[in-house]
Amino acid sequence: MGFLLENIEKTESLEVGAGSSAILPLGGFVKGDPIVLITYKTCRETTAVAQKVHGICQGSLVYPYTNKVVSVATKGQAEVTAAAAVAINDYVILDATDKRKFTPATIDSSGGATTERQAFRALSIAGADGDKFIIDLTPVSIAI
Repeated sequence: MGFLLENIEKTESLEVGAGSSAILPLGGFVKGDPIVLITYKTCRETTAVAQKVHGICQGSLVYPYTNKVVSVATKGQAEVTAAAAVAINDYVILDATDKRKFTPATIDSSGGATTERQAFRALSIAGADGDKFIIDLTPVSIAI
């Protein structure tokens, strides 16, 4: 399964500091990893489910301290990894256990939700944990 991109930006020097190095994936960033915006010019791997996804890594970064440029999808469609089965048109959010994966969101229908989360619409299915699927990188805010 492939992916389409409307806009790719080159992000200079992803910051991987002491706060994120403990959970940095072995081998650095890989294709499909979510990237969150920390400051105006700095991105790094997501470390908390409440952080907002800035884009999706579109190329493998084997050596994150020496590779200074990574392509990041910021609009259009991108391929990501599922933490559980996903149906077409499901809203997905960052998984609470593995911040490199997305899981279906349970939207609060009772009106008593206290948490707003950034979500993305699934454009293809994922059968199980670890499957790749396509999301629309246009974020929406949902109540869970």
